[in-house]
Amino acid sequence: MKISSGIFSGQKLFMPTSKNLRPTLTKIRQAIFNMIRSVIYDSTVIDFFAGTGAFGLEALSNGAKKVIFIEKKSKDIIYRNVKKLKIEEDKIRILNLDFTHAFEILEKLGLKADIIFSDPPYNKGYIKKFLKLFSISDILIKKGLLIMEIHKNEYKENEEILKNFEIIKEKKYGDIYILIICKKEVQNYG
Repeated sequence: MKISSGIFSGQKLFMPTSKNLRPTLTKIRQAIFNMIRSVIYDSTVIDFFAGTGAFGLEALSNGAKKVIFIEKKSKDIIYRNVKKLKIEEDKIRILNLDFTHAFEILEKLGLKADIIFSDPPYNKGYIKKFLKLFSISDILIKKGLLIMEIHKNEYKENEEILKNFEIIKEKKYGDIYILIICKKEVQNYG
């Protein structure tokens, strides 16, 4: 697996031998960055379920100013990849937390992102819980983007909750959906 675009384009990333990680295919990651290229520069990014850190590292490669990686199990792989790419420490932060606790910590720290990536393990029930926490959280700027990778089964299971968001772009790659989402504007008629 390697970085597909930007200043680190072509750089290979360390991959763990564990079969528990399922990194996003390079061609899908490249397609996502082609869709968001106009908004990535100088952005703050949160990479939930970061795994190897590929999404966040690709964001830094394309001009993001800071990435916060949320990863419970493989933070050492992220550190190795950050060191391999010689990324300055002030551009990253790794929170070794479960995603539910990460929402709490991010809010307590007052951290807000322009872009959030979320690529949870497929078919484990994380999508519904993530979207519920996301909908009540304040960790994304107004008009910020949530980019999710969802298996087709979970897409169908979560169609109702997805109606609570504005889906800006939806792309299907085999059994996988890539969704670019933002929170719907709340109208105040009071």
